[in-house]
Amino acid sequence: MAQDATFVLECKSGRWRRLISKADAATLIGKVLAQRQPAGPVGSKIAQLVAAPESSMAGYDRDAQFGVWADLDGNGCNTRADVLAAQSSVPVTRSAGGCTVVTGFWTSAWDGYSTPNASELHVDHVLAVGEMYRSGASGWTQEQRRAFYNDTSNLQAVTIAMNLSKSDKGPAEWQPPNRGSWCLYVRVWVSTKLAYHLTADPAEVRALTNMNVGCPAF
Repeated sequence: MAQDATFVLECKSGRWRRLISKADAATLIGKVLAQRQPAGPVGSKIAQLVAAPESSMAGYDRDAQFGVWADLDGNGCNTRADVLAAQSSVPVTRSAGGCTVVTGFWTSAWDGYSTPNASELHVDHVLAVGEMYRSGASGWTQEQRRAFYNDTSNLQAVTIAMNLSKSDKGPAEWQPPNRGSWCLYVRVWVSTKLAYHLTADPAEVRALTNMNVGCPAF
């Protein structure tokens, strides 16, 4: 260990050759650099994203083109109710009509806030609708847009404040204040873009890569 410490000090003054050979030094440096790589892989999924500049928002009309929460699975309740019920850590209570979720217990991933009141929550599109439109979906059919809007794999129950703050920003412009949710954010964002064959701009890819450091492979 003493020799290693001496190597580091001598290396700074350019005299490491006196202590170990070039080959041994290269091996040691390689090991040190390898240990400094991100704990989790940048991710083959991130590498699979197709890079392209974002397109125009011309013609975008969220309400007209995507509609509202639907009942695509035919269970009698809309997507908001399904997400709230699925993401509550306790059984939910519903309105007299049987669908509107009233109480449960949720922890908003983006800020870590917990609440038993569904009225404090929005259901957020992790990959925002506007971002989707800019990333290659402007030419989709109405049915494709409706399916995306109600895809529960891209939805998270979060506080109203977080949903409004995030809006339709991408990871280069907005990142969850709760860093503990970054792995979730990256996994859902990237998986959704790949599933729907959407592009990613270079700044977005850089932000996702940085956020993904230390995350498990997905």
